[in-house]
Amino acid sequence: MQRLLWIGLPLALACGGLTTSQATPPVPSDAPEAAPQADLQAPQAPETPTTWVDQAVEEALANEIMPGTSGDEDDGTRAAALRKFFEAHPEYQDPARREPLWAHACGLGTEGAHDYLTNPPPKKEEVVEVTDEDWKVFVAHSGAACTSDDWSWYTHEVSEAAAARGAVLGHGDMDTNMVIVKRNGVEVARAPLTGFGWLALRAGKPPLDIDYDPSNVEKMDEVFGPVLDPAAGKAPPSP
Repeated sequence: MQRLLWIGLPLALACGGLTTSQATPPVPSDAPEAAPQADLQAPQAPETPTTWVDQAVEEALANEIMPGTSGDEDDGTRAAALRKFFEAHPEYQDPARREPLWAHACGLGTEGAHDYLTNPPPKKEEVVEVTDEDWKVFVAHSGAACTSDDWSWYTHEVSEAAAARGAVLGHGDMDTNMVIVKRNGVEVARAPLTGFGWLALRAGKPPLDIDYDPSNVEKMDEVFGPVLDPAAGKAPPSP
């Protein structure tokens, strides 16, 4: 009877789906650890694509600030006005069409630059009156409404240098395309004005265009001679 029990026990385990060999095996000490499960993150919302209006507004905000200065931080009001402007003017979708705006934006604003370019005023002449027979004229001229802090600084410096050498000063803005020199009401010289720069004229000599460059302040000696003696109103004698 006992022998039957010992024989029947393995058979019962086998019939029940278990055997002694199917017991949970020990985990080998060198078994690899399960990889940590990656953190689950919420899907990111797709970024809104940048439109040409967005780009134009960004450019306008930057170009409305005079170079060399810092503008006031926009609280969103100016950006909203610019967005409205560009949405009403789809022709500025072309970046090349926007470039002329930036030549005037820091002086007139973007909308003002548009109005100026759409209906430009007639060009005008700068008339400079002189009295000396050996007359000298210096004209600083800017071809756009937007200049820079450096332009103002160095133009003032070179104009003072020219005046100290006996030159009569003139000025040409973005609407001035010609300077005319008159002596005793009679025209004695004229020269065109284009872009940014300085123009030096002297009796008996051709007009000289001087590029806008701080170092060109030194050219005043070459063009107009040495600084005049303030007391005598003429150039001091050579040493």
